[in-house]
Formats: sequence, C-alpha cells, structure tokens
Amino acid sequence: MRHSGDSRLKTSGEWRGTKGRPAPNARSGPNQRPPFPGLLTTPGITVPLVEHLYTLAADYYRLAPWQWLSDKHPMEIRYPPDAEPRYAVVMGSSREVYGLAIYDTLEALRVTMMGLDPAQLRRLFSHMALIFDEARVMSFDDLDALEYYGWPLAAPHAHPWMIRTVPSMPPGPPNADDLFWLEGALEAIMTHVRRRSRKPARIAQPADVTISVAPLDGMAKVALRLPVPLFDDP
Repeated sequence: MRHSGDSRLKTSGEWRGTKGRPAPNARSGPNQRPPFPGLLTTPGITVPLVEHLYTLAADYYRLAPWQWLSDKHPMEIRYPPDAEPRYAVVMGSSREVYGLAIYDTLEALRVTMMGLDPAQLRRLFSHMALIFDEARVMSFDDLDALEYYGWPLAAPHAHPWMIRTVPSMPPGPPNADDLFWLEGALEAIMTHVRRRSRKPARIAQPADVTISVAPLDGMAKVALRLPVPLFDDP
C-alpha cells in the first residue's frame, strides 16, 4: 500500500471540514437538515467535561503532533487498557486537514486506508473525528457555549469540531462514551508525542506503552500501541 500524507483521510469525504460542502448549520433550501446538535445536548455530558475537551484540543493543536505522526502511523488505543481497541490516526501531515480520525474496528481502518469510495465508507462504517477548522463548521449551540463559558481555542481557525458519522444517518455529535474516550486518548497521544524523540513524520518509533492520564473523574490509564498489530503496510 502506498501512502502520501493523509490523502486517504481527506479524500474519503469523511473528514474534510468545510472544503467543498456547506457547513453543518448552513441553510440549503426546503429539504435542509436540522441544525447540528451541540455537545451539551448529548445525554451525560457536562459543562466541565466539554471545557476539559476544549482545553485538551487546544493543547493538541499547539503541540502539532502531525509534525511527527501521519496516516502511516495508525495507533491502537485501549481506554481503559482492558477495553476493546479503537484506532486513531493523526491528520495534518499533508497540511490540509488537521485533527484526529478514530475508527471503531481494525477493518474500518484497513478499508479507509485502501481508499474506498467515500459513499461506500459511509454505508459500511461509523467513524469519529476531531477536526480543527473555522467557526462556521461548528454548531450554533457550541459557538454560543464557547463564548458564554470562555472555553479555550488554540487559534481562530482551530475550532475543535467533534463529529461522528453513522451509516444511513446524517453526521452528528459523538455520544457520551466517545467523548469520555476522547478525553483520555487526547492526553495519552500528547504524552506519547512529548516523550518520543522528535524524528520526522516519515519515521515511526514503535511503542507499546501504558500512559497515565487525568480525566475529570480521577487518574486513569490508557494503553497505546504503534504500529497497529496485524495492520499490513507493505
């Protein structure tokens, strides 16, 4: 399989920010979709958790992990360490889309990396992502909450859009399990990047580590493995 930056992720049509399509809240005629729900509409999600996610997202953007990791370097992440794995790919090495793509299964990761047609991907798999983009990609509710609570941003063009796609349904916000998982995963990825020697993104250092993180509800551990076991990249 040949790689060129994170081209499969951006051309898959799943994680393209506002490039080539209306923002989630754009009005587009009589068949328009309802406004994109805000994170605080998700059952079980609190203001302190979303504030912590915004803080972690701003730290992640400032760290710019795409300088050392690319889509050649998918990670297996287990949070907690005895949970089923999810697979994370840092986006940004192509300097077009910045963030983190998350796949629920190894098969979803493999098929995405093969460059399957975006419409087929949407029919087959659910995905989650954190994408940094301009304010226009955000839900109205999230923009209002951002202003009201004073949540941090790394830059005006780095609003953290958290999204999940589900087959046969319009995109929506991640569920509570997703957001709690993202809280631990973001900190673990940043800790891993800070610990590793700063080699260029084309060079991946193997890792199989358990990292301590500090979610709002107390200390926890995240297992991170790189490269992904059984992920062939000839």
